[in-house]
Amino acid sequence: MFWMIFGFGLLASAFTANKFILHDLNPVFFVAVRMGISGLLLVGYYLIKRSKNLRIKHLFEDGKQLILVCVFTNFVPAILKAYALKALISSEAVLIGSLDPFVTAIYAYFLFGDRLSMKQFLGIFIGFLSILLLVSAKHPILGLNISMPVLYAFGAVVIGRYGWILTQKLLKKDRYHPAEINGISMLASGVFALMTSFFMGNEMAFDVCFNQTNIGFMLYTIIIGNIISYTMIAYFLKHHPVTLVSLLGFSVPIFTHFYGWMFLQEPLSWQFFIAVLGASLGFMIYKLKLHTKSYS
Repeated sequence: MFWMIFGFGLLASAFTANKFILHDLNPVFFVAVRMGISGLLLVGYYLIKRSKNLRIKHLFEDGKQLILVCVFTNFVPAILKAYALKALISSEAVLIGSLDPFVTAIYAYFLFGDRLSMKQFLGIFIGFLSILLLVSAKHPILGLNISMPVLYAFGAVVIGRYGWILTQKLLKKDRYHPAEINGISMLASGVFALMTSFFMGNEMAFDVCFNQTNIGFMLYTIIIGNIISYTMIAYFLKHHPVTLVSLLGFSVPIFTHFYGWMFLQEPLSWQFFIAVLGASLGFMIYKLKLHTKSYS
């Protein structure tokens, strides 16, 4: 149990590091650098290992699917997350990302014909409502109680989950290791984001990005956030019930909330903890009779 909480605490610290970097960098350029470096490391690792999966023939044959995976899994969600994280309190952006299991259930219902019991619908409703009540009270815009950064965060969850459904379809071909697809997707996303940043007229702030402080934060978020934390979580999923791991995943926004208070001068909020409690309760109700399929 300790190591699971420790792993999620590490993951939360990466979001805080990202928030520090976004003080200086445009979100699109930030995604270009972070995704580009992460993708290069992963793809380079498998090329050094002389992986037989990364064949030019396969890459051309699967080109359309790989581009779709890149766009929906990493490129668009990463940019939306970066804009949301830059504008919102860090823990709020992370908490909205915790809606992922509920979004998965909705996709399963509409795309795959999964049946949901009334208790599961109730759990999904409570999860969404808990988070919506928190963010709508704090971010009014245009007469609606939801701001654009909040919509960016929600959009990242919805688009990113669809991307993972596309990724699983590609994995069924048994041509690639999951980390290879992730590496290709991140590398391509980095290139796309760099091109997007250029055409948007954003300053290519390499001098700002690669100053001593931001290099440290960038390496931290790549090594701790992208490699160590997710490796630990993959290990937890292999050795512990998925429901327990998923439930403990709600500790990530709590850790982020405290890190934001300690390092970013963000305020503590009792409403935030109630929202996390409500989302966790909704998840537990939803999980009571949930039987997941392979795409979840």
